[in-house]
Amino acid sequence: MDFKQKRNGITEYEANSRLRDRNYFGAMMVKNGDADAMLSGYSRSYPSVVKPIIQIIGKSKGVSRIAAANIMLTDRGPIFLSDTALNINPDSKELTAIAIMCSDLVKMFGFEPIIAMLSYSNFGSSKFEDAEKVKKAVKYLHKVKSDLVVDGPIQSDFALNPEMLNERFPFSSLAKKKVNTLIFPNLDSANISYKLMKELNNNSSIGPVLLGLSYPVHVIQLEASVEEIVNMAAIAVIDAQKKINKFMITHIKGKLVEKNPTYVVVECSGIGYHINISLTTYEQIKNEENIFLYTHLQIKEDSHSLFGFFEISERSIFKLLISVSGIGPSVARTMLSSLSSNEIKNAISSNDIEKIKSIKGIGLKTAQRLIIELKDKILNIQISDEFKPIKNNTIKEETLSALDVLGYSRKQSEKLVDNIIQSQPSISTEEIIRLALNKL
Repeated sequence: MDFKQKRNGITEYEANSRLRDRNYFGAMMVKNGDADAMLSGYSRSYPSVVKPIIQIIGKSKGVSRIAAANIMLTDRGPIFLSDTALNINPDSKELTAIAIMCSDLVKMFGFEPIIAMLSYSNFGSSKFEDAEKVKKAVKYLHKVKSDLVVDGPIQSDFALNPEMLNERFPFSSLAKKKVNTLIFPNLDSANISYKLMKELNNNSSIGPVLLGLSYPVHVIQLEASVEEIVNMAAIAVIDAQKKINKFMITHIKGKLVEKNPTYVVVECSGIGYHINISLTTYEQIKNEENIFLYTHLQIKEDSHSLFGFFEISERSIFKLLISVSGIGPSVARTMLSSLSSNEIKNAISSNDIEKIKSIKGIGLKTAQRLIIELKDKILNIQISDEFKPIKNNTIKEETLSALDVLGYSRKQSEKLVDNIIQSQPSISTEEIIRLALNKL
């Protein structure tokens, strides 16, 4: 029997006894795959529930400290507050980790995090330790997460009033922006603030949402209302859908049933899988009975989409691209259809903004963000030598269908496709699409 706590002073007998407790047992169910997520805490104190969860579930890879956040549903939209439950007096590095984990939560709900690091001082007006630690955290965040919109130390009224902030501190990266994420300097200020907002303004509160755990386990407040339980259940489901990506298969091998420039259908064990592909992958797939593709499952609240890649390097670039704020799977696929993997790598690593901007859906700010966030990371991806496209007979309808999936209407692209075919009668579908993407 593999007993996790055997070197932490816990005997197997004691472990079996603890498993009779609902929180230990439930956490073990999630960890062993017998449950997708867990909610607890309705009839137990918060500390008594959190302790077994941390012991059994543990932290995600790369996480040094678990934290908690509350989502306040206000008239100005949702506001994310952290740390509202766990860390009593975090230091500058711990505040940095809390801000990064909370930003991931904000992104999970489809928002761009605009983060204010709160204090009683504004931008260095106080040299006392409590204010200095926030200043150090902001400096570190600017260094390690340059893509994040974050600033401080800043008082809460300035953070929530963009006009006042822009008038007094126009140099701040938060000026003229709508802050949606508040990171507090300690547990006292965070816990008191979210409860004041809840009671004085009748704001609904979702949370505390645990951040940094390796599995989707969350704790509700003692004697939580039905609405609070339902909201936390929804959070647990979204969290489970996000984390399940880590455990999915990474490739598929099966019979090629259907092949189009934007998707293929692959039959495996009697099940047909609709797999979205880029033009790059389409060009490399031969018309053979069996194929092998690397895969990535993109999970959203209302859909699951499977993407396939002929080369593992293309999948690596795809995953890097969608990690950037503002780049979704559709834009990433368009990028990989407009440029080869090598061209994307070279454009990002050489700061070629114009090359990146030539792709549909990519503006100046997005191109700059891609370079800032991925310039160093993309150099680690090894790409094989460029392949030679396979020539085959295709038809106009196939080309127009592919362009439609990539975001171009038939009315917008048909005339251009006709002109390309007339000028180059022997051209392949993939070459038509590449030319069209460069001109549309």
